[in-house]
Amino acid sequence: MNQDHIRDAAAAARSAEQAIEAASRRRDWAVKAAQALIDNATAAERAEQDTARSALAASIRRLLAEELNIGEIAALCRISTARVRVAAAGT
Repeated sequence: MNQDHIRDAAAAARSAEQAIEAASRRRDWAVKAAQALIDNATAAERAEQDTARSALAASIRRLLAEELNIGEIAALCRISTARVRVAAAGT
């Protein structure tokens, strides 16, 4: 093999090695970015659920103050009695 071919082969090998490392870095970055998105979505979900639970509990308290029982509230709101009990217990 002549010197030009040797230099070209060595350069191609270095280039391929750099491409492998770059692909690993891009994958690592993508995984970190995806995890950040998941973490943000989870936090947003928790916040929305906390707000909704608070609103549900407040509504249940209002209905209980009107002297409706758990079964009546469940039927009126079209939610399970178990859900009404959980919301009422949180009050």
